[in-house]
Amino acid sequence: MGKHTEASDVYALGIVLWELATLCEPYDDTDISVFCAFVLRGDRLDIPPDVPSSLAELISRAWAQESQKRPTCQQLLSWLEDISTEILVNEKLEAAATIATKKVEATSKETPSPQRPRKSASPIRLNEKEIATATAS
Repeated sequence: MGKHTEASDVYALGIVLWELATLCEPYDDTDISVFCAFVLRGDRLDIPPDVPSSLAELISRAWAQESQKRPTCQQLLSWLEDISTEILVNEKLEAAATIATKKVEATSKETPSPQRPRKSASPIRLNEKEIATATAS
């Protein structure tokens, strides 16, 4: 294994972010030799599809096989700030959509239907003579 560097810290932070996103413990009860072989082969933990795509991308970049391709800690901080803003905006939009939906549902229950029966709702009765005259013309 190589020495401790900023790139190894970034990789470790990627693991922590994965743990936070999945609420799982990585490599639980995995033998250290199996773990090392897994990582050195370039294998990575699966990132579930319900993890926000921007966070999944950040985790993947933090886990880049070549350490020089990993972002710096400063870049990670900047991306995390952007992601947290994006998540907050999405949560606010979802909350606003929920409130709007509830208002529409409440209004539609309170507002009577614009559909009304015609004022002259009684049918017009024609006798056979009138029908014959109408069809002959």
